[in-house]
Amino acid sequence: MSAPALTVTESAAEQLKAIMDNQDLTDVGVRVFVRHACGCGSVNYGMGFDDVVSEDDAVVEQSGLKFYVNNEEAQGLDGATIDFVENEMSRGFAIINPNAGAGCGCGGGHHH
Repeated sequence: MSAPALTVTESAAEQLKAIMDNQDLTDVGVRVFVRHACGCGSVNYGMGFDDVVSEDDAVVEQSGLKFYVNNEEAQGLDGATIDFVENEMSRGFAIINPNAGAGCGCGGGHHH
């Protein structure tokens, strides 16, 4: 599996860089992970700063930032967009994946 096709919006990239500047983080990447990919419900994603990359990680460079995705989760993030949403209701990062609803069930048993 090659690195997932992640899209990072300009606003998300700017916000991530601002946080890294504020926290004086240099040479870190943004780890993107899948939290709940079980069942047919929505998939929850998480993000955090990480300076450790293992050989199990795919590295995606976007907008001058590095994003780390575990290879096992890369498929679930392929085609996803990382956006920064700011409105009256919420303010924060959102990961939008059009393919997220595709797989039902847990584990490797994919039914075609």
